[in-house]
Parts: sequence; structure tokens; C-alpha cells
Amino acid sequence: HTFRKILLTSDNVYANQTFTRVGTCLKATAQRSPSDPDKQTCSYPSHFPVVMQKGWEAILDFDLVEHARTIAAEAVMFLHAPETRSGVRDIILMPEQNNLHSTHETIHGAEGDRVDDKEWSLSGGSLFSLVLGEIGSFQFGSDAVTIVADSLTEGGVGTFACDDEGVPAKRTMLVENGIWKGLLVSRESALPLNQKIGHAYFTESSGAMRASSYNTFPLIRMNNITLMPGEMSYEEMLDRVPVGTIRFGLNKSWSIDPYRRDFQFGTETGYEKVQKNGKMTWEPRRNPVYRGDNLKQFFRHCVAAANQESAVLLGLGNCGKGVPVQSMATGHCTPPTWFRAINEDSARGGKKS
Repeated sequence: HTFRKILLTSDNVYANQTFTRVGTCLKATAQRSPSDPDKQTCSYPSHFPVVMQKGWEAILDFDLVEHARTIAAEAVMFLHAPETRSGVRDIILMPEQNNLHSTHETIHGAEGDRVDDKEWSLSGGSLFSLVLGEIGSFQFGSDAVTIVADSLTEGGVGTFACDDEGVPAKRTMLVENGIWKGLLVSRESALPLNQKIGHAYFTESSGAMRASSYNTFPLIRMNNITLMPGEMSYEEMLDRVPVGTIRFGLNKSWSIDPYRRDFQFGTETGYEKVQKNGKMTWEPRRNPVYRGDNLKQFFRHCVAAANQESAVLLGLGNCGKGVPVQSMATGHCTPPTWFRAINEDSARGGKKS
């Protein structure tokens, strides 16, 4: 759909912006018989509708007809695949799941109003509020983890000329080489956060205030959040991960605590790296889930992010926040990413490794 937003403020802002968005999602479901409750779903390009700030060309780029054939065959294959085994093993998060975990659910915790305990709707506060005094030095992840927020990404649904406070589009460093560096802050939230930190850490707005309609107040919202690619190719990553590694596909379920720290995520499908007859191969596994601690464990276990060629930008069109709830579009871009020694299981309870 296409909509127009005009902003006029008392400090001489006049912004006239037009946005065009398209969305799509395919699902295929396999079951052995109509009476069998066991079903297997495979989706494309996401388990949930994907939104892009483009026109019809985005739908053509997704090549839905060809992918419909692929996911139909995959649904049948995974219906008969073994359950995922329980254990502590390496994992690869593919872009769609990585988008939801690393740059959406976790980075909700980088919204300044949550850190300042002013916003607790829909899964609550922020893991960063627990370590606010350490901003600028806290070891959030490994050197491989750099996370950026920006409203300049071409095609991203979080892209705009200025936010709904009239602040121009910009780029904000949230995590740099594993060190927690920033938050999404507004003109209003910067001052109380600085008071809690003890000095003027934030000197300007992040330009991330958005309202869902003319009659709602702007809230701090994610724009486009990117887990920056590394140097390793995806093919090299597949070759280097150890036997037993699970590759997690499209998201199916999630659970996260009120501080967005402890989590469990499940995906529609998974693949396990196995060795057979002296050769490495990837075999399908059903109902994989993984769990951990976002604040002091999971991102510190990141080995590598794959390079730019394998990164995927997708948009979520219905991110909820606030009371009453406002729905907003947010963009997320990640490459396949390798994490070591992560607890994983089957959603149905797997056998031990």
C-alpha cells in the first residue's frame, strides 16, 4: 500500500514523505492423512508476512512460483525427518531466524524508553537496563558482533527522510566489535538516561521516533537493524563448522523473558551436519529449538558472521509496542551467523546427543 505523511512542527520542520510497501508470504503444509494431527509447515521467504519498501518489483524478485514448488517438496521431506537431538552444539542461524532473534527481539531492548523503565508493553523492559552504567565498555558479544541501526537502507521499511520528531535519518552504532555502544533514544529520553549513567553520554536523538497514525504519540521504534557481515563466505562457514552443528531455518516460535535476556526460539526446519562414508552432508531435522542468555552468553559465543553476499534484508510489518498498542514496520538484515556451544533440543523432546 501507499501512504503519505506530512509533519509540521513549531521548530520549523516541514516534511512531506510518501511510502510504498508491498508484502508477501507463502506456506506449504504436509500431513500423512486428514485425520493425522502431525503436520509440517515450510514457508517462504518467512513464516510471517514479509514487507518491503518497494513496489511490484519486490514481489517479482521473490520468485514465488518457483519457491512454492521448493517448499512443497521440503514440507513432505521434513514430515518424515528425525527429531532434533538434545545437546550442546554449534549452530548456524540463517538470516530469517537471525533477523528475528539478533536484530528484532533482542534489539527491542536497545530502545531507550525500555532501558529507562518507561515502557513495559509486550515482553517488557530491557536487558541493557541491568548494565546501564557500563555502556561504552560492556562486553555484549564477541568481536564478530557489530549491530547498527539506520534509517538509510535502500528498500528497508525502517527507511525515511526524518522521524516523527523531525530528526533527519541517520546511522546509530549499537554494538561495535562486541562492545555495547549505543541505544535508540529520543529528544526526551536522552536526558534521564544521561542522569542514570552519570554523565552526558547521549548528545542527540537517534532519529527513531515514529507514530503509527496522526492521532497517536510517537514512540521509540527500531528502524532498520543490521548485524554487520563478516569476511567469511557462507560456503566456508558450512565447511568449517564441526560435525553435529544444527542449521536453523525460518522462525516458528519464540519465548523471551521480561528483560529480553533468557530466551528459547524454534524454527520450522533444521539441518544437521553429519559425516557418512567419509563425506560431510547436511541432513534434515524436525522441530529444532535453541536457548540461552542474550546478555552474557549467546552473543559472546558468536564465532563469525558470513559475508555481505549472503545477508538478507526483510521487513516485519506488524511490530507492536505501547498502550494502546501501535503497530509499526521494522527492517532487519543479517547474514548466516555461527555460534558455538549452544543448548539445543527438539520442541517435542529430543534424544540426548
